[in-house]
Amino acid sequence: MSDQTNNAVGIINISTELTNLSKEIASVPEPWASNLRLKFDSLSNEILRCLAATIERDKSILVLVEQAKLDTQYLDFDLEATKREKRELQSKIDDILGTDGNALGTDNDS
Repeated sequence: MSDQTNNAVGIINISTELTNLSKEIASVPEPWASNLRLKFDSLSNEILRCLAATIERDKSILVLVEQAKLDTQYLDFDLEATKREKRELQSKIDDILGTDGNALGTDNDS
């Protein structure tokens, strides 16, 4: 199971558990029910805050991963363009000097 699937299942489980707990609190007699409701509300709000923070963190990570992919593609493109330019310049030098590129001790490995 992927992390996203695990997270979704975890959120559903938490939601189900909170719903069940809320129903159980409703069946408790007063004044205990009021005290439990306050604690339940506080806990629910903290859980929602943590879930929201987790979602924001995951979004930030996804943006960073996508940017890294784009940067890598750009660098690959730039590297290939640089290699192509090097070959073209080496060819011009060879034409001018009438050599095969090895006379100056250059390598033609790419």
